[in-house]
Amino acid sequence: MKIRRILYAVTSPVTASTFLVGHLADLRAAGYELQLLSADDPPGLLETAGHSAGVHTRAVPFEREISPIADLRAFARLVRTLRQFRPDIVNAGTPKAGLLTGLAAWFCRVPVRVYTLHGLRLETARGLKWLVLWFAERAACACAHHVVCVSPSLRTRAIDLHLLGPGKALVLANGSVDGIDADYFRRADDATLAALRATLQIPKQAPVVGFVGRMTRDKGLPELLQAMVRVRAVHPDALLLLVGAEEPGDPLPPSSRDFLKEAYVRHTGHVTDPAPYYSLMSCLALPSHREGLGHVALEASCAGIPVVATDIPGLRDAIVQGVSGILLRSHGVEPLAGAILDLLADPARAEGMGVAGRERVRTYFNPARVRAEWRSFYASLKR
Repeated sequence: MKIRRILYAVTSPVTASTFLVGHLADLRAAGYELQLLSADDPPGLLETAGHSAGVHTRAVPFEREISPIADLRAFARLVRTLRQFRPDIVNAGTPKAGLLTGLAAWFCRVPVRVYTLHGLRLETARGLKWLVLWFAERAACACAHHVVCVSPSLRTRAIDLHLLGPGKALVLANGSVDGIDADYFRRADDATLAALRATLQIPKQAPVVGFVGRMTRDKGLPELLQAMVRVRAVHPDALLLLVGAEEPGDPLPPSSRDFLKEAYVRHTGHVTDPAPYYSLMSCLALPSHREGLGHVALEASCAGIPVVATDIPGLRDAIVQGVSGILLRSHGVEPLAGAILDLLADPARAEGMGVAGRERVRTYFNPARVRAEWRSFYASLKR
């Protein structure tokens, strides 16, 4: 029987808004009946994402952190929703939604169950929490018939951790859920840049080291803040542009928060559209400790910006060493500062990396190609 009804679930509407809108709109245009579930925090974002994609939504009280009572409520809501919607297939992604939706779909005997592995939160956990997260990921994988990994190196890492066998894990196209729209993230026009510079008080000639994403330890913010001290010892006019909000679940240490008060730091907080901010940067720094693919690195490449990142699963698929950026083998402050200084000292090399990175994204992460792979994948599945 042909599959026509698909239920998607992610923990946060931010994930839905960032990665699923174009993906779901494409499937809807192909004739699928869709429903999107996530928590409604921040309020209204789930409804906005659903409206943009043209799909129905339903709020489920997912909690990102471990919360037994809230998790039971979410599970009950999922079971009710599955029995009402009666999907042919469930696609769950992100840890909490992946586990609870996978279990609910198994309980309700949904014919086809897919888990989209966006990353491994356990990579930065320790002790008992690591073990709990490992069992949660393994259970989510066990509940699924197919596990789609958003990058080849993430697939390898998940197999190495014995979360699943190689026969169940796959990567569509070159990774990602919806590709990257290179034209949308292209370099901003002069008027937009001038307005942003005026708002953020960034002189036109000042070197700008940029960061986009959740401002957490996992993303390597403490290392970046310390590295900027070394960078400014050579370039006293260098600025640090932070685009993103802090996260209560992974707060920065007090020592890092002190750096945020420095006059050379420009912090935008959460922005709905980070695209124009990339064009303010001399380079993007992403010293992350865990990633699924590194969409931020790909977005920066689209704007022609070179990237300095750690050589970890996900990021090594987004950046080609020495071609579109610099991959660091360690999380140390000195290597990070050194790589940033190397790019600031050689503008021609930095520009070449930006050009190469943009072309690579256009070639390998084209949304039309990625969406076609997903349509083919669903067409191959049988109830």
